[in-house]
Amino acid sequence: MTDFSHPFSVGGVPVIPGSGGVVAYRLVYFVDGTFGNDSNTGLSLAEAKATIQAALDLVRDQDTIIVMRGSYDEALTTGQLIGTSAMVDGRGRYVNLIGASPTPMPFDTPQLYNVSGATATLRMRSPGWRLSGFRIVGDTGSPICVRIEFDQAAGTASTDWAPGTTVDHCVFYGAVDNCSGLDFQGAPPDVRILDNIFELFETGFAAMTCSASPVANANRCSILRNQFIDCVGAIDMNLTQGSGFNASMIIGNVINDGHVNTLVTGIDLTGGNDNEVHDNYLSGEYTTDLGRYVAGSGDDWSANHSMDTGAAATSVDASGRTVKIPQAG
Repeated sequence: MTDFSHPFSVGGVPVIPGSGGVVAYRLVYFVDGTFGNDSNTGLSLAEAKATIQAALDLVRDQDTIIVMRGSYDEALTTGQLIGTSAMVDGRGRYVNLIGASPTPMPFDTPQLYNVSGATATLRMRSPGWRLSGFRIVGDTGSPICVRIEFDQAAGTASTDWAPGTTVDHCVFYGAVDNCSGLDFQGAPPDVRILDNIFELFETGFAAMTCSASPVANANRCSILRNQFIDCVGAIDMNLTQGSGFNASMIIGNVINDGHVNTLVTGIDLTGGNDNEVHDNYLSGEYTTDLGRYVAGSGDDWSANHSMDTGAAATSVDASGRTVKIPQAG
């Protein structure tokens, strides 16, 4: 089997196409659920690991994991913040976890799900990780597809501390079993959610949520160019508690009022403040009092798009541009 671990390089740095593009600065590990074996080194396709967790347990700072096509039934956990302790395996920061997809918008890509767990299919607990190129499915053991965790008392080893996480070019799918998509726990800052598709998140759940934020809100986050298709709840930071974003950018997203599911909550930023919410397509009723769209305190919701010119005639102009901010929560 050919070793594609370093297909070409720029200035000696390996560059791997697909999945939005990957630059691998240090070691590249491979996972192949069909041909791999966890006794292998993982450092080439011929020596691929069989499970993703086996690779997660090896990575150090700035390593990369490439996961080949297949379905992976695993409860996945990245290493926690190492703090000031000596570097050990499985405690890597700034790691790429990449599904082997030939296109930037994945379809038949590596699929992550979890039947027998209890919390999330993937828990992200260390700073600066990038997750890209996967189809992530809610199943009986994963009421949350991906959880980004942040302990307010971080700074030492064995602490959940995942600021700076990037999630891009993934498909989150909720219809297999009732679940939420991407969850912020404990207000991780500087998170980037870019160019993803969220599909079929149903009643009582949402594509994007905040499950716990006892001290602060997630801040300086960027939610850009995502598609929310056939979801009862899209960006619902008020589903379990009022913990909207602070000083964050929510720009260029499309929220669909469904084919199967009726949209109930498009964007709810209750409890947040000072966000910029622009150039989003907001399906369904856009008014200042119904609650489908709820602003944070001090938000700017200029120039979004809506075709609701009936009951919301004072909120949307004739061209479909929003001219009023929704009610604040």
